[in-house]
Amino acid sequence: MIETQNLSSSSLYLAIDQGGHASRALVFDYRGNVVAEGHQAISISRPQPDWVEQDPEELVESIRIAVDKAVATLGQHRHRLVAAGLATQRSSIACWDKQTGAALTPVISWQDRRAHDWLDRFSAYTEKIHHNTGLPLTAHYGVSKMRWCLDHVPAVKQAREQGRLALGPMSSFLLFRLLEERPLLVDPANASRTLLWSLKGLDWDPELLNLFEVPLDLLPRSVPTRFEFGHLPIGDQRVPVRIVNGDQSAAMFAYGRLQPDTAYINTGTGAFVSRPAGHYRGYARRLLASIILQENDETTYVLEGTVNGAGALTNTGTLNLTDATLAAAVDNQNITNVTALNTLSSATGVFDNSGNVNVLGGVFTLSGGGTHSGTFDAAAATSLNFNGGTHDFGDG
Repeated sequence: MIETQNLSSSSLYLAIDQGGHASRALVFDYRGNVVAEGHQAISISRPQPDWVEQDPEELVESIRIAVDKAVATLGQHRHRLVAAGLATQRSSIACWDKQTGAALTPVISWQDRRAHDWLDRFSAYTEKIHHNTGLPLTAHYGVSKMRWCLDHVPAVKQAREQGRLALGPMSSFLLFRLLEERPLLVDPANASRTLLWSLKGLDWDPELLNLFEVPLDLLPRSVPTRFEFGHLPIGDQRVPVRIVNGDQSAAMFAYGRLQPDTAYINTGTGAFVSRPAGHYRGYARRLLASIILQENDETTYVLEGTVNGAGALTNTGTLNLTDATLAAAVDNQNITNVTALNTLSSATGVFDNSGNVNVLGGVFTLSGGGTHSGTFDAAAATSLNFNGGTHDFGDG
């Protein structure tokens, strides 16, 4: 329920989250309080083994519906919306006609692995790719999906021949379809999940574009996380979109500024253990390096471990996070007491007498008491105990 007396003179901010199972819109006041929200469920298709797709038109429409639901509850206060941000699934890709905006393929999910056999031919470049991108060579990332579309989808081939093809992260497709300006832009978090983007150069990597034979002119222009992306029409309003990020990247800011001695554990369709790394530290064996924010002259990196199959546990088992595995994930930094383990979104958490956290879904932050030193070993995420279900290691 909106407390209108508290909104009479305050600015409002719209946050849009396009996730694997729903699109959500939240309106915040300047204190960070949620004052309105909207939700729209979406479907997912698995037409054959290793294929995971979503309907691009359904995704676009679901965002519009969620936003309309949220804004409708604001009444006259909707005109106090001053900015919007978009967070999306990382590693999902789309192909579209940059003249008409029509989708030429389904949105191919980050869970999709249809081109893993093709990707195997690049195994000799695994370490080089990891050095440049911060990521291991896996079909969960965008490049193999893009290359599959270029090689196998007639509509994509025709659009390319006619100079009408755009392809890239799903976030870029959504911006093109939702904003008045129809921009061809991509933020660092989503661009970096393609295996084509340089963490050090902060742009598309010419060496990797050449290796995977993906033409630069087909890709959206890389811009910072905080940028004037364009305007989202909402009824008679035009709300500027000024932040675009990956969903897992954005989740780390749910409690404000990042804490360097905190390991952030996000669980949902996948499970993610992340630790702020400050400046870019270069190649980290068995770890994922990620950019979660770029603005002005500041770039924020994290080290990360992921478990892609965690979402299956909501139906087939539980993800068991024990004190031991949590401590391992932050390099045994003497974390013996969990002082802050909090839900940041809708979640079900069951805590047993042995200190185990049986997580069925949601976003969590772990803080250990005291001052910690050492480095984050996100590879320890692979030691998380699974009681049932399946798991896969990569990224979402």
